[in-house]
Amino acid sequence: MRDLPFPDATRDALISANLAVAREFMPRARAMAERLNVEWPEAFEAATRRVLEDKLGVKADWQ
Repeated sequence: MRDLPFPDATRDALISANLAVAREFMPRARAMAERLNVEWPEAFEAATRRVLEDKLGVKADWQ
């Protein structure tokens, strides 16, 4: 497992740290859903990506 960031209490650092966590978590969660034959919430993930870009101006670049 990778070391996850411990951010400073600034907007940019917190956003960056949360995206780093998502980059580690999302591929694992998707793989687990597939192994368990659970439908992945595509619409929810797409909505999350849109909100992050629209409200925070960041690209949700997890796979």
